[in-house]
Amino acid sequence: VDVIFGDWSGKNAWNDFFSYLKINAKNSDVLDYGCGVGPIIEKVLKFSPKKITGIDISDISKIKAKEKFKNS
Repeated sequence: VDVIFGDWSGKNAWNDFFSYLKINAKNSDVLDYGCGVGPIIEKVLKFSPKKITGIDISDISKIKAKEKFKNS
């Protein structure tokens, strides 16, 4: 895994986080732990990662995320 991310708090942290991903996620393996239904995965897909893996404790969230991104 080249890029790992989870819970970031605050607007500046999010801006910094997405700036970092824009530079580093391209052609990288990305892990989103605590992915929920995938709102961050949706944004990270724009940065052309090689692979994104999302993990979450909620089975319902994982099912919804898999359905949402089945063609991605």
